[in-house]
Amino acid sequence: MDTNTAMMLSRKLDQTILSMTNILKEDLFKGVIVPTIQEWFSNSSSVQNLTDEIELRIKRRMDFLADKLNSQLMEFSEITKTTLIGSGDLKSSGVDTERIAASISSQITVMVGMMGTIVVAIISGGSGTALIASGPVGWIIGGVLAAAALFIGKNKLEGKAREMIMTKNIPTLIKGTFKKKIAAQLKNDEMRFEEDVYKMLKEQMKPVYEALQNAA
Repeated sequence: MDTNTAMMLSRKLDQTILSMTNILKEDLFKGVIVPTIQEWFSNSSSVQNLTDEIELRIKRRMDFLADKLNSQLMEFSEITKTTLIGSGDLKSSGVDTERIAASISSQITVMVGMMGTIVVAIISGGSGTALIASGPVGWIIGGVLAAAALFIGKNKLEGKAREMIMTKNIPTLIKGTFKKKIAAQLKNDEMRFEEDVYKMLKEQMKPVYEALQNAA
């Protein structure tokens, strides 16, 4: 495969990852995290309750999310096959386009089979810990926890103080005092969420990029 074709397919993979990033942002950030936090301000539950509810809702979406992301990868796989196998110039130069297409397709098939695990790794920041203990969702919850701690009168989130704030039921009146702060924070979090998810997806897709490079 010539360098130009490899670069074109790499750019197409970039676009595919951008589409996958947007799916995760719309589905998880806008569809789960933001509305769940907004609902949390209307009751007197704890930050731990908020965390549990977000995790539950994410788990409910997991299989459907994996299917949506896999459809993006399979579309890229078909475009790759069509581009390579349908290229008369490559065939005339003696390039085994079918072998190259099969090699790239096999890498994508592996990614498709692992998509559920990949989504969990992205959400948790690849920490291997609880689903939203860290990573993009974890630091959003951390921001809510820090705001709650400040208005409850705790400046440090360590040990028993953190546990107390996590599990303490917070009256809606107190929550109302930091609702605007969290709303502003979520606007910034959306951009950070998108950037982090894109970087993590690119990292997960390294084997596909490498397959393209090796075929050039």
